[in-house]
Amino acid sequence: MVATRSSSQGKLLISRRQLAIWACTLGIGMLFLIAWEIASRQGVINSVFYSRPTDIAERLWQDLLGAKVYGRTIYEQIWITSQSVLIGYVLGAVIGVLAGFAVGRSRWLSRALEPYIVTFYAIPKISIAPLFILILGIGLSSKVAIVSMESFFILFTSTLRGVLEIDEELVQVARIMGASRRTVFGRILMPASLPAIFSGLQLAVPFAVIGAVLGEYIASNRGLGWLVLYSGSSLDATGLFSAIVILVVLTWLLTQVVSRSVAAIAPWLPKDDGRVSQPTAG
Repeated sequence: MVATRSSSQGKLLISRRQLAIWACTLGIGMLFLIAWEIASRQGVINSVFYSRPTDIAERLWQDLLGAKVYGRTIYEQIWITSQSVLIGYVLGAVIGVLAGFAVGRSRWLSRALEPYIVTFYAIPKISIAPLFILILGIGLSSKVAIVSMESFFILFTSTLRGVLEIDEELVQVARIMGASRRTVFGRILMPASLPAIFSGLQLAVPFAVIGAVLGEYIASNRGLGWLVLYSGSSLDATGLFSAIVILVVLTWLLTQVVSRSVAAIAPWLPKDDGRVSQPTAG
């Protein structure tokens, strides 16, 4: 009875604390928007370059109602960018996980490739992106390739780290007891590396969006990335900020989808800090 009461009080305390954090977060955002609006209307900042929150909200409302933005509706622009993100993310994630397992299970190969892995990971991706445009053109393929590159490096390094941290003694004991390669992979290797893979999947989402925007920056005439670039070059600050808001919301939604999918697959995933812990027995 006492334990139940203590547990209920603890949950109530956590909910109140979380509510206070949300209220503080919302309050800071509201104060920032109010200060921005006042500064713009009083001439402290130039509304031509910084726009106003009310103007941005009005533009967003018009966009949501289906008004055309430079020849296309905002929904068409979102879909164009989303295609690159979704296809490239899945492709890069699959290849990254498979490559991470392949390299991680070979100690010799991982050591031999380590200098190249570090070198390629350190190269700014923006310097490689034009190469994809040159080879694949300005269509969807080049955007998918850039997104795949961003996702691949995140998943590859995450999976590689997870595989290298596996206790090799467990693998050797399982093999001595007659476990097949499939059994070792399904019962030891995969469960032990899942935390790193899940972490990489969530981390790769914003990088995938960045890759799509980068591709549209370099060579495109449509998409949210192009919309941000075109609005900025046209001195349309309201359109620029509204496109940025939509990009932020899109990234948040995709992150939530991945996070909830991971939580459904791995219910032992803590919800408070986003880290994955190993499942406990029975």
